[in-house]
Amino acid sequence: MLGRVGIYAHAADVINTSEAGFDCLAFTRGHKCPPYDSRRFSRYNLLMKIFTSIAPRDTSLGEVDRQQLAIESWLKAGFEPVSLNCEEECRLLIDRFPQVEFKEVSRDARVVTGKPLIYIDDFLNAVATADESVSGIVNSDIIFRSKTDLPAELSRIVPGGLVYGCRLDINSATDTQGQIYDIGFDFFFLDQATAVQYPSSKLCMGAPMWDYWMPLISSKLKRPTRFLRNIIAWHVVHEQAWSQQVNLCMLGELVESSGMGFGSISRCDFDRLDQQGVEALQEFSQFILPYLYQNSQMIEADV
Repeated sequence: MLGRVGIYAHAADVINTSEAGFDCLAFTRGHKCPPYDSRRFSRYNLLMKIFTSIAPRDTSLGEVDRQQLAIESWLKAGFEPVSLNCEEECRLLIDRFPQVEFKEVSRDARVVTGKPLIYIDDFLNAVATADESVSGIVNSDIIFRSKTDLPAELSRIVPGGLVYGCRLDINSATDTQGQIYDIGFDFFFLDQATAVQYPSSKLCMGAPMWDYWMPLISSKLKRPTRFLRNIIAWHVVHEQAWSQQVNLCMLGELVESSGMGFGSISRCDFDRLDQQGVEALQEFSQFILPYLYQNSQMIEADV
């Protein structure tokens, strides 16, 4: 089993971010992102799409501010942000994020999760039909920081498979140190040939398990699955918790849609949170990270 800290390029639990060169004070609460101007934002010629789902939030909670900082960082790095949302969310968000392309989807997962979350299938279809051969699927509050041409480097290391990684949690946008969040993943870059091979599922961005699904299926498909040891993703921490029942339901979707044998886990009744369900969640949590790391190539990139 791989040690958690040992999988990173910088083997330390706490990482100093003071040299990131990113203006964390670009926005203050309640301000809109400015219209997109490639001459202002990107230093690089290559543009790569990132597909996400921006969430409309009460600005008093700070959530929109985090997403604004994230979008600003993507633009500066040379990415083109595209947000997939339901019709009502598109109406709420389009004026606040004028530099983001919004794509309306015809379905969402509110029946299962209680929120209009977007299915991973729709993100994968967006990647498969994009103009570029390589695109990203990234949580909307992830801030990218890189001293080099990140899209160009990703275009070099992604083709043929998937590149994914962890984030660094910080308490506020002005912090210079953070804690590696090493029990989940927040960014995925893949090519079209890989995206079209994923089986259908009802997993969705914003709910549990989808971040495990991405490298799990890439590995199962025998595509090159690469874990990026460099820390390029920052995240301002916030409260987020799903009920154990939703966790169990999403685990069931992962198990059933993957077509993989999960032993005693697969015999669980995923619709009922009983002792067997609790044990299934515990068993999966002990299994998934070592499995993913053992089936991924650990890489460092020029970022």
